[in-house]
Amino acid sequence: MAVCFFGVMWFQGSLNARLMHHHPDTFYEIEGNLDNHWLFLFGNNYKLLDDPEVSRNVRIIRFLSVTSLLASLLLVIAVAGAE
Repeated sequence: MAVCFFGVMWFQGSLNARLMHHHPDTFYEIEGNLDNHWLFLFGNNYKLLDDPEVSRNVRIIRFLSVTSLLASLLLVIAVAGAE
């Protein structure tokens, strides 16, 4: 889970830098607004930018986030089952 967490942080920083330099309107739209940020990542709005690097970072962030969530759920189930 720690690897997923730090991976998300790394790719989120890369995504933010790319958006800030190449798509500033989108960056300022999602920066500081958690709802817009999650809609950008888990919706398909990122595809409108037609930027392969942004798309790659979003796909990796999605994968790592879902993997971390599933690992957390499995840990909870394993601990609950051990009791």
